[in-house]
Amino acid sequence: MIKKDFGSIIANKRKDRKLSQPQLAALLCERGLDVKAHSISKWEKNVNLPNVLQFFASVRFLRFPI
Repeated sequence: MIKKDFGSIIANKRKDRKLSQPQLAALLCERGLDVKAHSISKWEKNVNLPNVLQFFASVRFLRFPI
């Protein structure tokens, strides 16, 4: 169930923050993570999930309450 909803949550939060997929990828790269815009696209389409480091960095940039 989480995987099914994850992509739409990430997409909505990213759009709320007015970030494009390449902009979010660039922010993650600045944190030392190798993330491309097409990877974020796959997350949002529920094709793949981020690894744990990518996940927590995304949470930080998208300002999820944890």
